[in-house]
Amino acid sequence: MTLPRELFLTSTGLLIQKPIKELENLRAEHIHLENQILEPDTNLLLNLQGTTCDMIVEFEFEVAKEFGIKVLKSAKKETVIGYNVEKEEIYIDRRNSGETTFNGFFPSIDHEAVKAPNHRIKLHVFVDRSSIEVFANNGEMAMTSLIFPDLLGKGFELFSNGGAVSCVENLSNNIFLSERIYSEKLQEKHEFVRLYF
Repeated sequence: MTLPRELFLTSTGLLIQKPIKELENLRAEHIHLENQILEPDTNLLLNLQGTTCDMIVEFEFEVAKEFGIKVLKSAKKETVIGYNVEKEEIYIDRRNSGETTFNGFFPSIDHEAVKAPNHRIKLHVFVDRSSIEVFANNGEMAMTSLIFPDLLGKGFELFSNGGAVSCVENLSNNIFLSERIYSEKLQEKHEFVRLYF
């Protein structure tokens, strides 16, 4: 877990997690997706480049087998955040995320079960260079992953396999390039104390 979050207990007894609202202060460049149809082999985010991102996308599917978001893409590397319809799972695939050779267990696919009511999945994804946070269906599920992308990994892509999906037309579908949570500017404003034990 890298982001501060709030915990809520729903009326049905489900514990959900949401990123704190103050993180919205880091949002910068903004893209709004208005009822876009995502076809296989198309990229609605072709011109989006960056290493930090706050992305909220709600997908609606009928026949698609798999869909999601690829982050920190270069010509040969990418990290995939996806939903497998048959398995009803959200996953983070970091097998081709960048530097993975330092440990045999690092190139992995991590997954969690998530239902898709009315054939819809909402993803809220935070990317900050080497960390990824995923919140699904308004905090019903949360995942965190560490990656080591190459220096050219700045691309993003929405993808679909096995059929088209819709980016639902509502206020949710927003993509923001973000300021880094820790930056040189922040370091200049604050005095840090080193503790040695």
